[in-house]
Amino acid sequence: TYYYTHGLMGKFYYKLLPKFDCTYVFSNEEKKILKKNNPDINILTYNYKKIYKYEKSIIIFTRGHDQTIDDKSGYETYRDLIKFFLKNNYKIYIKLHPLYEGSYFKKKSKEYIILNKDYSNTYELLNDISPQFVVSWFSSVLAESLYSNIIPINLLTQKKIDADKSNKFSKNVDTLDWILYPIEKKSINWAKSKNIIRELLNNKNKYNKMINELFDE
Repeated sequence: TYYYTHGLMGKFYYKLLPKFDCTYVFSNEEKKILKKNNPDINILTYNYKKIYKYEKSIIIFTRGHDQTIDDKSGYETYRDLIKFFLKNNYKIYIKLHPLYEGSYFKKKSKEYIILNKDYSNTYELLNDISPQFVVSWFSSVLAESLYSNIIPINLLTQKKIDADKSNKFSKNVDTLDWILYPIEKKSINWAKSKNIIRELLNNKNKYNKMINELFDE
């Protein structure tokens, strides 16, 4: 039996992982933890084709809803990102989540292009567009882009998940505590690192150095 993970592996699930004949994960970081917990299981990472020739573009991967941008802070973050890359003459693509139920990203705009083409997987999309940056809030695409030699940018600003007031055992939890993959170490945070991103735009040496640093973290 083969098990193909659909997203990043959660910390509360991996210890209960059944002993499949083979399990595929998105990153070596997940693989190491799974093997340490159960040396007998067969864990493989998905295959990635590294990109070395980039188009002057970015892809923004949305979440399944508009919760991230439906307040003033979220909207300003998104607008700031778009303006920044447009000012630097980047083409901007939007890839809607397969289960996207919002309306914000479906609005027509001259500022970006909605990707309507059907791709069998993210790997195929990244190799078709060859973007210089991939942007997401909280997604396995941040790992997929780095392993494809593309710098990932995360838009994380609100880490805490509010506790369920009706459940006395529920507590506020750091979003990043739910997963094995260290997103903060393996991607650049937009809110904290705009100046660093600016330096990477037209400097191939710095760009390559940053990719190596993200891999080595």
